[in-house]
Amino acid sequence: MMIKTLTHGPGLPPLWARDPATGGGVLAEVNSHDWDSLRWLMGANLERVYTEVANFKGKALNIDYPFFYDNVMVNLRFENGALGSLDGICPCEYEYDARVEIIGEKGLLQIGELKGQTIVVATNRQQGMLTPVFRTWAERFRWGYINEMRHFVECVSKGETPRVGGEDGRWAVAGYLAGTKSYREERPVY
Repeated sequence: MMIKTLTHGPGLPPLWARDPATGGGVLAEVNSHDWDSLRWLMGANLERVYTEVANFKGKALNIDYPFFYDNVMVNLRFENGALGSLDGICPCEYEYDARVEIIGEKGLLQIGELKGQTIVVATNRQQGMLTPVFRTWAERFRWGYINEMRHFVECVSKGETPRVGGEDGRWAVAGYLAGTKSYREERPVY
């Protein structure tokens, strides 16, 4: 029935990505995988996008690009009638944060949590238990990228089609473009 996704990045992106004219802003730089995840997990294409943005930290960080924003919220409707939301913040001060929540007719599925991974390590009585916190997206999603590459290599070697293809990437770009048009024109975009 409903999906919510967020990605918050702890540091500013590179200079070229801070300027929405060259890097696309938070919707492209920080939330690019949210667009992919929303569509894939919901099993439906986007129908309508409405975006609000705000610039809370730009002045203090000496960022004066036109249309710069460091916070974004997007309301979504999917072709199957489901509702969704996406939010992004960059920079956030507390940690790299990426989570998804899916609410269906029979329950709830949560993916990700702020503390990093649901892994507890207990090997030393003097030290006690440890729960790792991954500070970067590369640490947090390392195995996802490795498994994605394995799948791709396997498909190439067997002559099979990968589970994710160009159409999926085009929908992510379409979401970003609709989101950008929505906040600039202050209206929902179909």
